[in-house]
Amino acid sequence: MTDGTVKKLEAFLAIKEDLIKQLESSMLEQKYVNAGQHNKIKLLNERLSNESKKNKVLR
Repeated sequence: MTDGTVKKLEAFLAIKEDLIKQLESSMLEQKYVNAGQHNKIKLLNERLSNESKKNKVLR
């Protein structure tokens, strides 16, 4: 391999590693967003269930 080829491969590897870090960061952010949305859905589900129980009692 020539010196130029090695430098190109090293540059490509550095870009690839940076992209992997960005993707990992994005995935972690999405994980937190998903967890928050999941918790909101659980809360809304509980409220809906409670309202449903109230309606059954009032009938």
